[in-house]
This record gives sequence, C-alpha cells and structure tokens, in this order.
Amino acid sequence: MNSKTNLPAARRQRYAGPRLIAAGILTTLAVTGSPLAFASPSAAAPVDGTARAVVPAALPAPEVTSPTESEVLTGDVSVIGSTAPYTDVYVYVDGKVAAVEYGLSGTFEVIVPEARWTPGAHVLKVKAVRGDEASAMVTRHVTYRAQPAEAPVVTTPEEGATTGLRPAVTGTGVTGATIDVAIKGGAPLGSTEVKGGTWTVTPGKDLPPGGITLQITQTVNGNPSLPVERTFTVLPAPVFLAPRNQAETPDRVFFEGTAAGAEGGTVELREQGGGEPLALLEVNADGAWRTEPGQEVRLDRGPHTVTAVATNADGKVSERSEVTFTVTGAPYIRTPAAGAESPGVVFFDGYADESDVGGKVELREKGSDKILASLDVRAGGGWWTSKGQEPELDLGTHTVTATVVTERGRSTVAEVTFTVTDAPYINAPRPNAQTVPQRAFSGFAHYAIGGRVELTEDGTVFATAEVKTDGTWKTSTVTLAPGRHTVTATALTKDGRRTAAHQISFSVSGSVN
Repeated sequence: MNSKTNLPAARRQRYAGPRLIAAGILTTLAVTGSPLAFASPSAAAPVDGTARAVVPAALPAPEVTSPTESEVLTGDVSVIGSTAPYTDVYVYVDGKVAAVEYGLSGTFEVIVPEARWTPGAHVLKVKAVRGDEASAMVTRHVTYRAQPAEAPVVTTPEEGATTGLRPAVTGTGVTGATIDVAIKGGAPLGSTEVKGGTWTVTPGKDLPPGGITLQITQTVNGNPSLPVERTFTVLPAPVFLAPRNQAETPDRVFFEGTAAGAEGGTVELREQGGGEPLALLEVNADGAWRTEPGQEVRLDRGPHTVTAVATNADGKVSERSEVTFTVTGAPYIRTPAAGAESPGVVFFDGYADESDVGGKVELREKGSDKILASLDVRAGGGWWTSKGQEPELDLGTHTVTATVVTERGRSTVAEVTFTVTDAPYINAPRPNAQTVPQRAFSGFAHYAIGGRVELTEDGTVFATAEVKTDGTWKTSTVTLAPGRHTVTATALTKDGRRTAAHQISFSVSGSVN
C-alpha cells in the first residue's frame, strides 16, 4: 500500500501539489474547504469549487556577480550569484557542463575546479533549472590563465642596495626552470636556466644610473610565475680621466673624471691604504668632477695609487675605483687623450708643475727633433695650443712628446699616442671654454673641401656650414642654453661620404636674450 497510485482519491489530490512542484510544473489544484489545498494567493479558488490552473511567470535567470565579463581567471573558479528558490544551478564551459549545485535558494557559489580549465579564452554560461523548467543562460566571456608557477627567490641585489652598472642578479628557484630578468616597464636584461636550485643573470649592458626596479620571473614547464620586484640604486664607481693609468705627472697632480648618477654629489679622493682625503670634489650637473686651479694635489715623487668614491645627492655611496701613476715632474698631456681620435689640426692642452710657470712646453713627434709647437706654461701650470698654434698632422697614428723647458733645464718627457682622422675640427669655441649663449662655430675640414659640416648635440643637427676652398668653415649665429654642452662635428664630402667625428665640451654662461 506504499505506492502513490494506491492512495485514496483525496490523498492523491492533496499529494499532487508538492509532486507537481517537485517536477517543476507549478500547476496547483485548489480544493475548496481542504486544509491542505495548495492555492496560490493570486489564484483564489472559484466559488463553484472546481479546480483552476495557475500559470506562473517563467523561471528567472540567475544573477551572476562573479566572474565578470572579460575577467581573467586562475586556479579554482568560483561562480557566484543568486537564484530563485528550489533551483539547481548549472555552469557550462565552452558548451559542456563543468559544475552543478542542486536545491539552491538565494545566493550561491559553484566551484569549477582548475582541472576543468585550459589556458586561453572561454565562454562560461550559467542557468537555473527547477524540474522541467530552465531559465535563460547568463553568458560571460573570460580568459583563463594557469595558476602561476612558484616565484623565484632573489638574493642579490638586496632591496635598497647600491650597485655598479652591471650588478649580478642571483637567487634560487626550481631546477630546470627559466629565469627572466627585465627592467620594470622596460627592456629585458637576460635569462638563464636554474641549475642545482640556483641561478645568476648578469646584464649584458650597463643599467642606467639612478633608482631602478627589476622584475624577475620563473617559468616552470611553460607556466610563468608572478614577477618578483627588486628596487635598488645604480651608482657606478667614478671614472678617472686624468691622470691616466700608468701616466707620469708633475708634482702637483690634476685630477678629473666623471661620476654618472652622482650629479649634485661629491667624489672623495684618497691615497690607497687610507689616510686623510686628498680632495673632496663636487660633481656637476653633467656628472663631471675635477680639481680646479688651486685644488691640485701635491704628491711626493714616485708611484702612487689614488682611489675615488662617489656619494650621490641622496647619500648613496658608490663602489671604489682607482688609478696608478708616477710623479716624475713631467708635464701632463690632457688632450688628446691616449688612444683618442683627433682631426688633422690637433688641439693640445695639459698642465705642468707650478714651479714651471714662465717656462715652455715643447711638443715633438716621437723620434723627431722638429718642434710641433712651443707653448707657454701659464699661471697655475696650465698650457695649451692657442688659435693658430695647433699643429697639422697627417692621417694615421701619432705619438707626440711634451717636455718642459725652464731656466733649470729640461723636464722628464711625457708622451701620448692618438690617431688623426678626417674629422672636421672645431676651432671655436675652444674645448672646456666658457662662452656666451649667442655665438657662431668655426673650424677646419681639410678633407671635406666643397662639402658641408654638420654640428649635432644629443643626436640633433642644430647648425651647418659650407667648407670653403681653404678648408675653413663657419656657421651662422646660434643660441645655446646656459650650462654644459657637448657638440659633435662631422662633414659630408662632395662625393657624399661621411667623415669621422670630432667632439668638444664647453660651458655656456649668462642668460639667453
């Protein structure tokens, strides 16, 4: 007697309501006077007691609050929303059932496990079902990414550290994985395989001086990790331009160089092995530093090794650099630098000892007695070729010697080796000069007669001039901003050939009219 078909007629009628509701048909039979009637409040029973069918509204679609349209998903995905009472929620991924939750009322969270996803774009759909009735689909277009691989551990540089231009980036990771290092928002710096649980990437190019943030990722079986960020300061060791390594110098030593990233800071010079600083020099806005007249360091004759450390405006301290030279009393040749390229008309400058002031510096080709130029040793010990004194040399490699001649006799000989090229020569302004904002440039271009000289700064041409038959050239007046400038001259010959380049640096003082 447990069969529903064997129930008395009255009980069968009372059972019909919940049975039909469970089936999702939602048609109820109202029986007048029955305490178990399933009459809808909006469908009152007719006065004659006959049964009446009630047709409700369609089953509403669930409201899906997560994921949102175009969302990027990873790991186990929670599909969150709300639905009508007594419904089952079906979740489809690309047309296939991925997860179902039964008998829900109100809010819901259906989990689609990570195993049901593949990386890439997907169409996710959600519907509610109650018995034989189903709601409309709710659609979301989503992108799935695999759960990120384990992130690498970065050992060096430490957060907030100060490094040179090419710091080794090191750490630990998953053996066999690939490590990629890049500047945040910029270019990649290198990659390597994790071997034995460790890895090292050394940038193949110099990092820009200043604060920098690197991003390091680890890719395991094609699956990348989230990036690990490391922020530090790139502050390279100062570079010595004078004296050159292994040079011979006068007793009063002139120092100069560059300290990229330490603009507005200082460079401290010391004898190797400690002791009091020899000099504390300011770094200008171009990163240059030098001992000004009166700041030269007097050292005993013999070999010396001097170290330099830069401190930037934020108090960060660079690595140490050093130069080794010998104080012999010989004059120092500053320009042209050893190994440099020079135009055929060669500008020379340097310094001698203060005791040599009033004497002469004689320049000769090595092995020759012919004097190329005889230059006055001026107050402070400086000497240079003035306009019209520059010797003109043939193309190729030259070694020129410098000797100081005074009433006391002749000094030790200094020398420099450089190469003469077909580059045009800038005669005005002079190297390292102070000049005014409005001025013309002039010079020689003996290997480009009938051609054109172009002057550039920071890669932009700002002036041109025709090369006359005597090899001279002169630009129209140009306006320069106050501050330090580095200008490059090249020439385009009559047959369209580009010559080598000549570069000078100078300073502009005063205001632009």
